[in-house]
Amino acid sequence: MKDPKEINNQGVELFLQGDIKGAREKYEEALGIDSRNVSALNNLGYTYTMEGEFDRAIEYYRQALELEPRNATALLNMGVTLANRGDTEDALKYLERSVEVEPDNEAAWQSLAGLFQLLASYTEAEKAWREAVRCNPENRDNRFNLSVVLTMEKKYDEAIAIFKELALQNPEDAESLCQLGIIYMMRHDLGLAQDTFKRALATKPEHESARYHLALVYASKGDVESAKKELERLLLVNPANTKAAVDLAVFEIGLGNNEAALKHLEEIFKREPANSKALFYKAIVFYNTGKRENAEKILKELSTGDDEYALKAKEILDEEFN
Repeated sequence: MKDPKEINNQGVELFLQGDIKGAREKYEEALGIDSRNVSALNNLGYTYTMEGEFDRAIEYYRQALELEPRNATALLNMGVTLANRGDTEDALKYLERSVEVEPDNEAAWQSLAGLFQLLASYTEAEKAWREAVRCNPENRDNRFNLSVVLTMEKKYDEAIAIFKELALQNPEDAESLCQLGIIYMMRHDLGLAQDTFKRALATKPEHESARYHLALVYASKGDVESAKKELERLLLVNPANTKAAVDLAVFEIGLGNNEAALKHLEEIFKREPANSKALFYKAIVFYNTGKRENAEKILKELSTGDDEYALKAKEILDEEFN
């Protein structure tokens, strides 16, 4: 008789080689011999998680956990799959049980931290990332994500220290430099922020976030022309960067270049015809160029929404058109 454990291991090897179909066949073969093989049940479920068939995956994890309620891997996979399906409350329960059963499981702490972060539960996310760091201090991603959460909690000094350490360890780490620059911006230290974003771009010129935030620094310092140049460079790298395109249009409006602003906005509408910020500034362009009826029409449509540009539209309608 064939050994189901050996067959399951063959499935794992196929899965690691990227052959999900072949792996699944091996897991099913193992279960045909031993329907209580928890490892095969868990592995089979994971193949469906990888393909986005969450309900099917969950059924296999459920069977595995009925046999071994304290199986840390099945608990982790169940939690991750539930989170992917949008069942965050149940996902948290399974992930918390997973780290309770296996406190040194780095992947479980990472998943738990990521879910807390998604839910904006930053205190809990910080605790979980610290546990992930404890499990594997050499994993730069754990320290990076801890620093991101510390930044969200406005614990800037510790976040700065970690990002500086990461950048010192790897001078080509543009992402840590960018995050460091963002913290300096939050602390209104525009000089340090500017220098840090430039360091990031010297390492990785196509880094969109560093380029975008450098533009914001220039704008904050009143150097709109330099801000424009940075956004134009960013759009050369990625013409579909809507945020940069809208802000470039706003800068053009501020400089009195309404036609140039309208060109940028029209490019945005080709991709996002309902972009409320772009629509608002299109109305401003129309208003500035004397096309009041066109401006009023856009503003009235915007005012029926529920975002910040709906409120701005209502304010201008009250002030300028009533």
